[in-house]
Amino acid sequence: MLKVEVIASVGIIRIDRAEKRNAISFEMLSQIDRALDGFDASVKVIMLTSTGDNFSAGLDLQSTSSSAPPDLVQSMEGIRRWEETMRRIRFGSRPVISALKGAVIGGGLELAACTHIRVADDTAFFQLPEGKLGVFVGGGATVSVSRIIGPDRVMELLLTGRRMAADEAERIGIVHYRTDTGGAEEKALEIAHQVAENHDFSNYLAIHAPARIDEMSDDQGFFTEQLAAILVRTSQESQERLSAFLNRKRTKK
Repeated sequence: MLKVEVIASVGIIRIDRAEKRNAISFEMLSQIDRALDGFDASVKVIMLTSTGDNFSAGLDLQSTSSSAPPDLVQSMEGIRRWEETMRRIRFGSRPVISALKGAVIGGGLELAACTHIRVADDTAFFQLPEGKLGVFVGGGATVSVSRIIGPDRVMELLLTGRRMAADEAERIGIVHYRTDTGGAEEKALEIAHQVAENHDFSNYLAIHAPARIDEMSDDQGFFTEQLAAILVRTSQESQERLSAFLNRKRTKK
C-alpha cells in the first residue's frame, strides 16, 4: 500500500493503491505510522505523494461498509486512529510536504490538509462529498481544513459536495504552489530539499508554534514567540549558522 524511499535528506512516502484511486484503509494508516517512525535522523523532511493519477479518493468505503448497523465504540476507535495519524503528521518532528494530483477527495483532502506545504498540479481537484454518501467527515476536516479556509467555506463544500479545481484551491489557500500537469512531485521535492537545509529546530518550531499561537491571545502569542526565538538561539547549530552568515557579510564589505 506504500512505497518508502530516501533521496538525500528527504524521506518519501508514496501511497501505492492506484487501482483503488489510492483510497485510504485503516491498514494504510498503520503503514503510514510505521513509515514515519522508520526514518533515521539523516531524514530532515518528508514528502507525501502517490502513484497513478490520483493523490487519494479518500477513505476506502468498501473496506469499512457493512449491511449491519455499525458498532459505535468500534467506529469511534477507528475514527480516533485516523485522527491520531493526521495529528502525527501535523505535529510530528519533521516538516511534511505533499505532492497532489487528480482526486484529493474526502479523507485525501484531510490527509493533505495536515501537511505543512501543499503542491498541486493542474489535474488536482478537491471535494468533501460525504453528504451525498450519507456520512460525515471523520478525519478532521472540520478542524484541519477549516483552519486553512475557514468554517464557512468548509460548510459550503460539505453541503454541495462540489468539485474544486486546483486554481481555486490555490486562491483560497488549500494549495501553496501550483504546477503544470505532472509537475507537482518535482516541485515538492525541490522545496523539500530547500527546507531540509534549514536548522532542524527552526523547522520544528515552524511546524509547531504558529498553529498553537493562533489559538492564544495576542499577549500570550507574543510571549510564546519570544521564548521560541530565544530558545533556538541557545543551540550550537544556531550559533554556527549566525557566525557563518555574519562572516560572509564582513567578507563582502
